Amino acid sequence: MLRERLDRESRDAYALTLLAVDGGDPARSASLRMRVSVSDENDNGPEFSVTSQQYEASVNENQPIGSSVLQVRARDPDLGPNGQVIAKGG
Repeated sequence: MLRERLDRESRDAYALTLLAVDGGDPARSASLRMRVSVSDENDNGPEFSVTSQQYEASVNENQPIGSSVLQVRARDPDLGPNGQVIAKGG
């Protein structure tokens, strides 16, 4: 049973020792060392490099089609597909 929620971004693995003891007389025991890996969950949203949630840009009317207008950087600490950041216009 877990005492608290695991977070892969904080710690991605644990080394544990399992000890089993029987009720005999004399008691006998055995132990097993194991490594538990924490899987990723899509539990984080993208983090933007600028804290503002609003961006503004000016564009000249004669700017060539396809020109870059604004560059925004974001990252997601999740792994694999859970961490992909995709730009969507709106």
